[in-house]
This record gives sequence, structure tokens and C-alpha cells, in this order.
Amino acid sequence: MNVQRLAALLLLALPCLSYADDCQITLSQQVVDYHQIRRDNIVLTQQSWNKMPEKDISVSVFCPDKKQMAILLQGTAGEKGRFLFGQNGGVAIKVSNLTLDGKSYSVGKTTDQVNFTRIKTTRHRSLSAITRR
Repeated sequence: MNVQRLAALLLLALPCLSYADDCQITLSQQVVDYHQIRRDNIVLTQQSWNKMPEKDISVSVFCPDKKQMAILLQGTAGEKGRFLFGQNGGVAIKVSNLTLDGKSYSVGKTTDQVNFTRIKTTRHRSLSAITRR
């Protein structure tokens, strides 16, 4: 597996945070690096996928005024909601634990890049977002 491609994909995905000029965005880490992956360290899942260790990144956003926000991830849609990675691979990215002003909110998905209208089911996994109005 080409770790450099994965790092490049994640670096491209993370800056796609939609924000207003007066908002401040902070990431707990700006680079996700798996270094060298050895065959001995790969965990085979029940679906015969080679599972890499999960990496968590916290995103903090401060805006002086109320804003609608979304995290946009763009890529070629693959199987089971994953993004295609190389010729035979896939990458799953999960957005969870959304907290605004100390209150938890649910994470939604959308293909609407303007109003971020939430959809209930999706076949188009090329764009995910969290929404709050």
C-alpha cells in the first residue's frame, strides 16, 4: 500500500474545511503519517481488507458569529462508502463526536455543496458533511 498516497489524500481532504474569513480553525495534527507499513503489522478484517490503525484528528472551530459549517471530503466513490485508494484499495473516513458550544449534534451527509441539505440515504459517497443550522 502506498502510504504517501494516503497521506496526500488526507492532506487534500483536511484543508477542504469550509469556513468564513473571521473563523479560526485548529487541527490537533496537520499530517497523518503511517510511516512504513510492514506485512507483519497488517490486520486482516472479516471482509478481507487490510486494516490500517485508526488515526484521530480533532478539529476545533471558533467563529464570533453563528455560522453554518461543513467538512467537505472529495474523492472517487468506492464500495461501502469508502473512497477509492489506488487500483484495488479504499479509504474510509469517519466524522463523529460533533460538539458545538458544549452540546452534542448528529453528523449528517449531503451532496449539496451550497446549502448542505442533509440526505437520509446516499449512493454518492464522494462528499460528506456535517451540518448545523
